[in-house]
Amino acid sequence: MSITPFHCHHPLEFVLLQEHADAINALLLSGTTYVTGIRNNETGEVRFHAWKSEWEESTLGWWNVGNMGCDCNRHLIFYDYTEESYNDDVSCDGERYTLVGVWFPDGGDIRDLLELNE
Repeated sequence: MSITPFHCHHPLEFVLLQEHADAINALLLSGTTYVTGIRNNETGEVRFHAWKSEWEESTLGWWNVGNMGCDCNRHLIFYDYTEESYNDDVSCDGERYTLVGVWFPDGGDIRDLLELNE
């Protein structure tokens, strides 16, 4: 199994994903059900998180307008739920963090992320 970086809506995102293909593949091989990439829009840094929960039909809504669509929860994920993440006061406006990718162990991914970041 191997991911291939896909076309994103911004050339910088494509370059970042190419640079992190090995990290994404390692997470996919760790027994995860999917991997997300979240960008801190203030710094441009992208971090990846492995998920054990199943991706279901409702998961897309969870990332779009549900709990994972707001900055306060994406902030916790970005900092991997460390003490640092709980000390910051982050609003839920959805402008500080962007979901730049979702990858699956079968090689699939979510290509059109505009819907997830509206």
